[in-house]
Amino acid sequence: MALEEIYREATHKTPKIQLKPDGFIVIQGSSTPIDAAEFYFDILDWLTDYFRSPQENTSVKIELEHINSASANMIYRFFHLLNRLSESEKSTVRCIWTFDVEDEFMIEFLESIEEVAPLVMFISQPRSVEFVD
Repeated sequence: MALEEIYREATHKTPKIQLKPDGFIVIQGSSTPIDAAEFYFDILDWLTDYFRSPQENTSVKIELEHINSASANMIYRFFHLLNRLSESEKSTVRCIWTFDVEDEFMIEFLESIEEVAPLVMFISQPRSVEFVD
């Protein structure tokens, strides 16, 4: 059975999720669901299935605004799987992580993710909030 694309629109508590069999993955928005394990279950399951027959290159785009501790735990698991994928040499995994330059928590979180997934190539994209008159 072919791997299906997963797409979920963002809500005020959950991020936009896009998981494409062509190796393009997006997590964008706030991740503060009450039950993060339930929310991320099929995402981690999809990634496990993708691991069986991945693309040569896997591109991940992360842009999290807010995250609770339960979601952080799921993101750690997500990147642990991506690190294993890279370690298998089945796919080169690259992640572009965009974050607010003033969000110290997210900067520290990204640093800890980089430690969990040392074989994933991270490209950090800090952004600053601009005020418009």
